[in-house]
Amino acid sequence: TGRAFVGDVGNQERREYAMVGDIVNLSARLMAAADYGTVLTDLATYRHCASSRQIAFETLTPIMVKGKEVPIDIFRPISADSAVGLSDPNMAVGSDSVVTSMVRTDVFVGRQSELAILSKCLQSVQADTTSSPHVVIIQGEAGIGKSRFVKEFYLNYKIKEKSRDARLFVRGSGDSLDQSPYYAWRELLSTVFRLHTLKTDSVENRSKLILDHIGSWFDVNMPEEKELLPVLSPLLPIDLPESSVSTTLPAQKSDDTIQKLLIAIVNKTCHVIHLDNCQWMDPASWHLAWSVAQQAKQVLLILVLRPMLAPPIELSQLRNWHQSVFIPLEDMSPILSGVNRDATLVPPGVGLCPRDLG
Repeated sequence: TGRAFVGDVGNQERREYAMVGDIVNLSARLMAAADYGTVLTDLATYRHCASSRQIAFETLTPIMVKGKEVPIDIFRPISADSAVGLSDPNMAVGSDSVVTSMVRTDVFVGRQSELAILSKCLQSVQADTTSSPHVVIIQGEAGIGKSRFVKEFYLNYKIKEKSRDARLFVRGSGDSLDQSPYYAWRELLSTVFRLHTLKTDSVENRSKLILDHIGSWFDVNMPEEKELLPVLSPLLPIDLPESSVSTTLPAQKSDDTIQKLLIAIVNKTCHVIHLDNCQWMDPASWHLAWSVAQQAKQVLLILVLRPMLAPPIELSQLRNWHQSVFIPLEDMSPILSGVNRDATLVPPGVGLCPRDLG
């Protein structure tokens, strides 16, 4: 909560609508720090809502965010009716938390055939059916309900799969402003390494804590690859010190090593990967998505995006790949008017549209 400039930014040659200000940057940092499906607020928002009888807040440990020199006080809003999605503090399925019960108080209307497609793809991944689709591309205009649709799939997944698979349902996202290489995959690593659980009161201590924590993870899970760990610096909130091996890698080899490590990490830890806002993904993230699609084992990759005028070559490759399914989210009116939409897997390059399904 705070003041921001909202309007046209630019000059006569290029101008775009934007929100600019310190509070906008802080909002983005809190969004990135929040666990999948949850919300974090700052102190100002907490104070504005403190008198509300409809929202309760959980006070969390302050965190360090980029652009701030001191820890930021953060709070998690909890719905008064304990609705799923706000009261659940750990949305990374397969982590150490234990879900004893989940009571759904919200109602999801429509899109049942598309949900059935996602579930069928997940079953194929679980069965390790190499010829079945394990990449799902979900496309729709802004505001059509893409995020809510994936959240519904996640909630159903969380209820059904918690006790069956210890691997993670993880998320990443493209960014309209930050085009740093592999930006869309940073949140995935943060979830895998559980960096959000690390608490410290200074930037220096946090850097050391993260370094020790990730190093210990590699000692346990991938000891032979630990010397290559510094190449992951572009995907982490700190710069890792170079090792005797990483310093000898040329730029191209470094990119190849990043992809090799990420795919190995994904195969060990991930069950479902959801990449949101793919229309804003940087080229390196697209290239990695294509590599993960081809080489990851028993992992469902969900790409969510708006229509793109100039799609990257990797998206075209994925659209036409025999192991991918394309789901365009259309207007909800055909569903609400009683149109029968049977759940059918869509061949590569073919859209799932109401007119095609009767």
